[in-house]
Amino acid sequence: MVTRLEKAAEWLLALQNAPSGQTRKALEAWLAETPANRRAFEEVQSAWQQSGYAAASPTIAAARADARRAKPRPVQPPRLVRRVAGMALAAMVVLAAGILLYDARLRPPAIYETAVGEIREIRLADASGLYLNTGTRVRVDYSLWDRRVQLDRGQVFVDVAHNPDKPFIVTVNDIHAKALGTAFEVHKKNRTVRVAVHEGLVEVAQESAAFASANVTPGEFVDIVPRAATPAPRPLKSATTPAWLEGRIEFDDETLEDAVSEFNRYSETKIKIADPALRSFRLSGAFDVTEQAAFLTAVHTLTGARIRESSPPGLIWIEDAATDPH
Repeated sequence: MVTRLEKAAEWLLALQNAPSGQTRKALEAWLAETPANRRAFEEVQSAWQQSGYAAASPTIAAARADARRAKPRPVQPPRLVRRVAGMALAAMVVLAAGILLYDARLRPPAIYETAVGEIREIRLADASGLYLNTGTRVRVDYSLWDRRVQLDRGQVFVDVAHNPDKPFIVTVNDIHAKALGTAFEVHKKNRTVRVAVHEGLVEVAQESAAFASANVTPGEFVDIVPRAATPAPRPLKSATTPAWLEGRIEFDDETLEDAVSEFNRYSETKIKIADPALRSFRLSGAFDVTEQAAFLTAVHTLTGARIRESSPPGLIWIEDAATDPH
């Protein structure tokens, strides 16, 4: 009994070897019979394109030459597919499809993660660049249909290799950021997910009725609160490549509370603000991610606050200078 994939392979060969109007019309009729037919044809077509057999096999070249001399029947695939060469070719297509489908469905996602303070670059199979910031964990899953990165925690920057047939999607829970070929950043924070675009176009969507999808263009970002309507994209303060890719933290009129939160991501020694009045103090500057001491010195200089390390070590307090350290 001919399987659906084998039938799809026959139609693929018929279309490639004798692409007449009658063949296309008959194929469309077969595809319209059931969605399963269309899925099978798309799977076989994708597998065939990836297999590399089409350009390398002398048998296929000979079969194609024979096919060009054969006249197709009105509503059936050309007779060639029933010849030995055609049957062998169909078998090769089905085999390629089977191998790739088996691999795509059963291969577990690749897991990458970084420790606190670590920044890591990963070159993916399609030459896309995946950059992980401190304390980040992702799962990468490439299939026949798309390229997916599940961001479990942290922050990633992706430089996507262009492939219009396989969208690149970064997912955080039910939030999806989809691009075809672009450079963008996704940061999973405590209460929000930020998508910032540096090149190309990214479509952001969420599996929630309250959320309308948004297109984010270069130099824009959007902060998404799960299960809430998304605000309109806003301009980035800087559209250049994120500073953390070069091991730097940049502040542009940020609150001290936000600056401390950002520095704490890169060190096991955490900073806390003891005086609530200091949290809203605003500052600007650039620091190496390892320069916690330089940052604290700048805070002391700008605010006059006392910097006190707890005992045992592991926690540093920013206190009002008038506070009794004892």
